[in-house]
Amino acid sequence: MADPRRWLLERAEPAARWVTLTAVLNRPADDPEVTAAHRAVVADAPTRALLDRIPDWTAGDKLGGHDSPGFAPNLLMMLFDHGVTPGDDPRIGRLLDQMLDHRDCEGRFESYAARRASEAPVWGRCSVTATRFSTSSSVPAEPLTRTSRPVCDASPLT
Repeated sequence: MADPRRWLLERAEPAARWVTLTAVLNRPADDPEVTAAHRAVVADAPTRALLDRIPDWTAGDKLGGHDSPGFAPNLLMMLFDHGVTPGDDPRIGRLLDQMLDHRDCEGRFESYAARRASEAPVWGRCSVTATRFSTSSSVPAEPLTRTSRPVCDASPLT
């Protein structure tokens, strides 16, 4: 069986090259080929299109569910999987800050979205794994943390 690594590295899609260099070949972030591939991913039109879709977490999106490709955490995961970090675009950091500002007493993220049967958006718990991102421009695998804690009150989630 032929080794597919050369084929992956020769692809025109910058993300395929970055993933191959980092996840398959385990090259460090400061490797010149990795940094060049990362720059190509950030400049790539599909990446820019994903970045342009990052919503305002407080706007009240109408989504069909947490598995929607338009759901902000899903966009973040797609960007992360291609090596895009908050240091590459300020909209990522803004969204992560908004998510951190909207956690319940137990630290779970709350999402402001319209339910399927409702017209008005409401705040509710969502199951989001945002620990893959950091709010800094460092590597995305650092935990998403901030010194502030969620403000808790006795009001139930609706």
